[in-house]
Amino acid sequence: MLNRLPYLLLILISGGIFGCVKKTHYSEIPNLTFVSYSTGDTLDPILRQVNKYVKIKFAFTDGDGDLGLPQDSTRAPYDYNVFATLYLNRTGTYEISSQEKSRIKDLAPYANKNGLEGTIEVTYIPYLPAGSKIKYDLYILDQALHRSNTISSPELILP
Repeated sequence: MLNRLPYLLLILISGGIFGCVKKTHYSEIPNLTFVSYSTGDTLDPILRQVNKYVKIKFAFTDGDGDLGLPQDSTRAPYDYNVFATLYLNRTGTYEISSQEKSRIKDLAPYANKNGLEGTIEVTYIPYLPAGSKIKYDLYILDQALHRSNTISSPELILP
């Protein structure tokens, strides 16, 4: 019994240490929160013209940690996982100008049993003139095809 005492103490101490680790549980449905946006200029190498870009940053949580798409996943419904709608305000009301689809890389390899959280930035080129009043709505799908909530950017005026 005395020769088992060190092992029992080690088990009790380990249990105490790991028992104090805070576990965070998120919903399996991804949750998005708008963080910020920025604008800037980018050069179109084919047309050799400067275009405005809009970069949208959002925070996310996902309980099963299956956000993003593997590189070899290209067939519907796994071809895109970020869906954005661009709205343009021409006459005081917003109308849909375009809809964009894009991909975020597979984040699942970095997931843990407590889920996944972080921030993601996506960049869009609206191809609209300076002074245009726009906003974006955006949602994502995870690998289980759970649809997140939709977030909206505030109104922004292209510089």
